[in-house]
Amino acid sequence: MARSIHETRRDLEEARHWEFSDGSAKGEALWIIEERLARKRRYKYRATLPTSAHAVVPVDAKWHVEVVVEEEGPHIHHPLSPADIHGLLATLPVDVRPELRRVRCSLGRHEDAMNRPGTEPDPFTGRPGFRYGPVWEPALQGRFRPLPAEIDLFAYVLDTGEVRVPEILTALLWVQQAHTLAHEVAHGWDRTGRRGRDRWAVDEHIRAEEYAEGRADGWLVSVAVPYFRLNHPRDAAAFEAWVAEHLGVALLLERFAEDADRRSLWGAERGAVDLAGSWDDARALDLRVDFAEQLHFVDDFLTARKVLDTVFHDAPAHEGATLLRGDIAVHERDWPAALAWTSRARQLFPHSVNARIDRIDALVGSGSWEEALAEVASGIEAVPVKERSFHRNARRARVRLALEKGLDDLLAEDLAWLGASGVAMDRWTAAAIKAEWHLRRGRIGEASGTAVGALSGATIRPSGIWGAILRAVAWETAPDTVSRKAALLSAWDVELLVANDRAAWVERLRAAGMVPRQGRTRRQADLVLRRGPLVRV
Repeated sequence: MARSIHETRRDLEEARHWEFSDGSAKGEALWIIEERLARKRRYKYRATLPTSAHAVVPVDAKWHVEVVVEEEGPHIHHPLSPADIHGLLATLPVDVRPELRRVRCSLGRHEDAMNRPGTEPDPFTGRPGFRYGPVWEPALQGRFRPLPAEIDLFAYVLDTGEVRVPEILTALLWVQQAHTLAHEVAHGWDRTGRRGRDRWAVDEHIRAEEYAEGRADGWLVSVAVPYFRLNHPRDAAAFEAWVAEHLGVALLLERFAEDADRRSLWGAERGAVDLAGSWDDARALDLRVDFAEQLHFVDDFLTARKVLDTVFHDAPAHEGATLLRGDIAVHERDWPAALAWTSRARQLFPHSVNARIDRIDALVGSGSWEEALAEVASGIEAVPVKERSFHRNARRARVRLALEKGLDDLLAEDLAWLGASGVAMDRWTAAAIKAEWHLRRGRIGEASGTAVGALSGATIRPSGIWGAILRAVAWETAPDTVSRKAALLSAWDVELLVANDRAAWVERLRAAGMVPRQGRTRRQADLVLRRGPLVRV
């Protein structure tokens, strides 16, 4: 990818006189040129600066960063106090205080970026947010503004009447906002202390976010949590004591901080925040299972099993714990344990749809294909049609078995069911399996027609393993270079194929000249920036 920017003011003037098919196309072209000219000016300015913004700063210099708390109230919660903010700024491995003027703590009710899909106004302030337990979390948690050199931290809104475990909420909201502060400090350092090289890449903003998120994740566990222990020892001790007593396992605050990033909706931290608003001693075992499920979502199977063991100690036949234990064994590919736990679940809870699904997965994974086919047939007959999730998963499993064993009649039946579904993913599944089926049997024309038809008929790009299979078949059966270019696989497609036991196929495609697409075009990357400078992931 070219690093230089060639647009000039003359290009901008000429573009203003171009004729376009519609106004939006002209607007996009003008915006791209203007953005690139602005970027060129930034690069030239950076080239005049020293390699480090702090090269001439005395090591014993004292800096004062103003901390302003703009909005307070009974339901508005700013987890970090001004003393915490000053302390963390002084403790983090990079020092942005020479440039940073102010940290502003506010509700942000008028920020456009707060209005995102899935948010809802809280009943106390009216600001949109994502609700987790008794907390309304701001969609925009923080922002670094380089021109005034300020960091914005946005408050959480609490339904104080719904807080059941303040020991949990106090610590975890502090950890969340400390992560946000670390993220914005990383942005500040990226703009100042790391400017020893020009940024000519078209994905500059994406790479800046990746840098900030990566630094914040590390600093949260290695710097912020130790700071919390040192300066809030009672809160840290109360948190870990409650976890050990009520969840049955000793977990450090650091373990929860590992899941406190904003890229996941699951994990120990999310599960604990939910517990803070729903805990009831009478439902303690069920809530432990819910927490263990959150751990299993982030592949922390060892800790999840420890939590479930405490449930089995008090209730050996607990339904949720038994089902989850079998599901974990399937994910770990521990087939003897998976067969044992799913068999137990089927015996104890014969009417459970989830028990049937896990049992089928265990039988397929362990290679017990005849038993798997019998279990699928029994389930399709016994489970009501309205349980579409079961029928979808069961038929997908049987399609895989029929494909491997050459059971064409069963394969045709299940593909017809999936293809007639109103769900796009089911149709992609049916088309991908049918295309691969034809390809394995050497029916190149049928394979190509199925794959290309599914890809061209989709309103959005088919995703997941089934989309990857469709593109792989279309690429391999393409009659010419132009057709292959239209069906080019992405790097993520290749990873999915390898992870789903198709590494040999990938090697065959590579030998035929397939080079995965690595990223977006320069124009696509520029147009992404039109969302505006205040919105960040």
